[in-house]
Amino acid sequence: PGNKTCHLATLINDSIGATTDERPSKRKKKGKNDAKPMSTIFAFERSSTRFSLLQSRMQLFIPPVGDSNGISTQVAVVPTHADFLKADPNDTQLANVRAILLDPSCSGSGIV
Repeated sequence: PGNKTCHLATLINDSIGATTDERPSKRKKKGKNDAKPMSTIFAFERSSTRFSLLQSRMQLFIPPVGDSNGISTQVAVVPTHADFLKADPNDTQLANVRAILLDPSCSGSGIV
């Protein structure tokens, strides 16, 4: 769990950097409280075991916004321990969702 989420976060972060001319090599240093994400990824996982893995991978690979050794990150990832099909589409947190990455056939075979 988390491989596609990390990849998606990197792609979004790089595309934001390309459009704001803050590519990784040119990003301005910011303090922990200065930065707000330009994009948020909600990563749903209903299995407790897989959710724990997802959470630990996000902590390992996706730095907190504005706290990557002073480097600004433009994407926040919110691991969510829930069944996506039971998410409330009227939830204000999900009101501005622009895209969905769905992996319906995920077998978990990538877990070692």
